[in-house]
Order: sequence, then structure tokens, then C-alpha cells
Amino acid sequence: MPQDTSYTIIPNYIGAFDEKLPNSYFGVVFSISVLEHVNLEDDALDEVVRDMERVLKPGGLSAHCIDCRFPPGSHPDISNRRMLKRLLEHYGFSEEFIYANHDHENVYHMSEYAYDVFWKPYCNNRPHELDGLPFNIFVVVQKAWFAE
Repeated sequence: MPQDTSYTIIPNYIGAFDEKLPNSYFGVVFSISVLEHVNLEDDALDEVVRDMERVLKPGGLSAHCIDCRFPPGSHPDISNRRMLKRLLEHYGFSEEFIYANHDHENVYHMSEYAYDVFWKPYCNNRPHELDGLPFNIFVVVQKAWFAE
């Protein structure tokens, strides 16, 4: 039986600068509900960002959907989303924008029902009133077409 060679599995992490992932190869580097779980040291977080940029083609998009939630009645804080904080700092975005707009009527938050069914069992059955209902922060950046 012929082997499918239309893809390659590279058993490594972004940030490792694995040579099997060529420079400027991908048109899109994306993640969905992943980067909020990356809590490495600051230098390693920087390596993740540099490696994503390394494998991205000029003009390519780096797009990341990061889950977030803020406890009701408390000041919003993304310090527990270290990779998000690092991406915002790296690309010059303001976390203050998130703080000022997270509860805007046009920001979709997960429904109480969806939280109870899909998240609560994985959050030690903590009610959403303690930590807030989840919403997503989308960070999308286009790589420059030319070297700076």
C-alpha cells in the first residue's frame, strides 16, 4: 500500500527552531484555545513568538484565539495569560484595550448553559459566577513583506 506523503508530522514544539520546519514556509500560523496554556519563562515565550515569525512567509498571518475570563466585580487582569501578554507586548497592542472593552455588549461571552455543559466539569465544577464567563481574544498580525 502506498504511503501518503502529502504531510509531515514533526514531533516538536514551536519555539524549538526545528530545522524540519523551514524558514518562511507557512502562509498562516494559527492556534485556537492553545496559547492560554503556555506558561513558560519569559525567554521561552519570546522564543515561541520568534519561531512563529521564522516559519511564516512574508505577508503571512499569525492568528491566535485565546480564551479569557475575568471574575465579576474585580479589575480585569491578563497576568494569568502570559503568552497573550507577551504577544500583545511584542506586537505593540495595549492590554488596556481588553480591560476597557471586555464587557462591551458586542463582545460575545459563552452562555451560562454552554459553560455549565462544556466547561464547568473541567473547571473543578466552579460556578461561572466565580471566574466569569469565557470570551475570546483574537490576536492577528501580518508579517511584513520585507525585512525591517
